[in-house]
Amino acid sequence: MSEAAPAELWTAATSAASDRYTMDERGVPSLLLMERAALCVSHEVAALVRGGAAASVGVLVGPGNNGGDGLAVSRQLHGWGVPVAAWRVTERHNAAVQEQLALARGVGVAVHEGPPGDAEAG
Repeated sequence: MSEAAPAELWTAATSAASDRYTMDERGVPSLLLMERAALCVSHEVAALVRGGAAASVGVLVGPGNNGGDGLAVSRQLHGWGVPVAAWRVTERHNAAVQEQLALARGVGVAVHEGPPGDAEAG
């Protein structure tokens, strides 16, 4: 796990503006941004699991792009052999999340409907 603190913390508005600039001005597709963000998270989470901090990973998936990031993390971890499951906490998702959902299910990630129950979250 990385010990270095970020040089600067961005607000949600600043982060969204950066994403828009990267997509609109630099031509980087939203799906690629999700994959890159997810890869950074996946490396950190996999290191925690392999270091014994947890036996498995649960991901809550909301309706927006962060939900898509979470599904990409789930898929990447699953591909690396890390036990992972995702829970859709809403049925409404934007197109990017729908695409990530199809990719995750396509490789066998367990995607559940609704929030996890106490036994599942345990």
